[in-house]
Formats: sequence, structure tokens, C-alpha cells
Amino acid sequence: SCPAPMVVNATGPARAPVSYAPAASDNCPGATTTSSPVSGSVFAVGDTIVQCGVIDASGNQGACSFNVHVKGAAEQLADLITVVNQANISKAAIKSGLLSQLTTALAKLQVNNTTAGCGALQSFIDLLNAQKGKSISASDADFLMGEALRIRAEIGC
Repeated sequence: SCPAPMVVNATGPARAPVSYAPAASDNCPGATTTSSPVSGSVFAVGDTIVQCGVIDASGNQGACSFNVHVKGAAEQLADLITVVNQANISKAAIKSGLLSQLTTALAKLQVNNTTAGCGALQSFIDLLNAQKGKSISASDADFLMGEALRIRAEIGC
């Protein structure tokens, strides 16, 4: 059996390593599974179909496939905007400022201006640092900064 479809965030420039394990059970010993691409491969942003196969010592075979979707920076930014919209941030002006930086970053990436996108994400991080433990809890700020830093890595800032 194949893993369920997977959705992962890119962690480097337009790519992410993805691990998975197809499963096989058989009454005949010696079942060997294969997959292509192999688990641990680096997947490009977008969709990739993984083909899996199994063969046992008697020559019985089976096959299945599943999709791996790697989210690029734009999808990750859209997700982060949703998280910030739902976050418990005590000052509306701070939440608005954070959202403004994220929407600016997204707009700049959509026109391939990565320098400005990186700058807007850095401004988002700077505002989080300034408000950490004040308008936003330290744990929430740390989580949001981690997300922004991963997106910056995906962009190649």
C-alpha cells in the first residue's frame, strides 16, 4: 500500500527532501518494495507522482502510486497570512503591520522581485522580534519567525 498523498513545504530554493515508506505484507517471505523517486529524494516545488512496487520471492507483484505536493514560497506565504489572521495578537495595529509585510512579500514574489520579497519577510521578522512577549506571545512569535525563516530559505534570501 502506498502512503496517502503528501503535502510538504519547500525548505530550500524550490525544493524539499521527502521521506516515505510504502508498506507490503505477504504470506510469502522476501517481499521487496521499491519506489521512484526513492524515499529521501529532493522534490521540486509542485507535484510529483511516486511509483511504488513490490515483488515477493515467488514473483508475485503489486504496484501503487501517490502524489507529493511541495509548496513553494507563494503557497507558504498564503498559509502564513492565514495563520497570522487567526493568531491571538493583542494589538490590531501590530497584526495589521505583520499582515502588510506578508502581503507585500507575496506581491513582490509574484512579480519575481525576490529582493523586495526577502526584505518584506525580514521586516516581518523584525516586527515579531520587537513585539515578542508584548503584543504576541513568545511561543507564537518564535513559531511565526520559524515559518518566515523557512520561506526565506526557500526563496534563497
